[in-house]
Amino acid sequence: MNHYHPETEPLIAGKSLATWDKKWVDLPGGFAASHRSLRGMAGLFRAVENGETVVIGKGAGRLENRLYGRLGDLRREGDSGRRYESGRFIHANMDRLKLEVLVTGDDREACATALELLRPMLILHRPRENAPVAIVDRIIRSAYQ
Repeated sequence: MNHYHPETEPLIAGKSLATWDKKWVDLPGGFAASHRSLRGMAGLFRAVENGETVVIGKGAGRLENRLYGRLGDLRREGDSGRRYESGRFIHANMDRLKLEVLVTGDDREACATALELLRPMLILHRPRENAPVAIVDRIIRSAYQ
């Protein structure tokens, strides 16, 4: 079983996972709102239900695929942004899920940091609606190699 130990974990962009985990910010309006302030910003997002993290995802890569674009994909009609069960879950339940984001920045390094943070955050929070970490690892490797 994978667990992260603050005293031995590697730093991600100069910060510990515990430090990054304190940087989640609640976005009023949740998944149903358009968060224009996130245009061009890379990072992670999470869906929270009754205090439990149920989905963690990333918005990193090309400009249109960063947080603003990814959240827009989850919100709009059509299913191009919801190829995975977790995306369909968010879309179906967006009115009752709380949205939090962890912004890593607006450049290529920020995108790399978001990608590097995804797996440790999945292990730390174990969101029930995400695919198992081993499957996420394969998806990340195939998409970014």
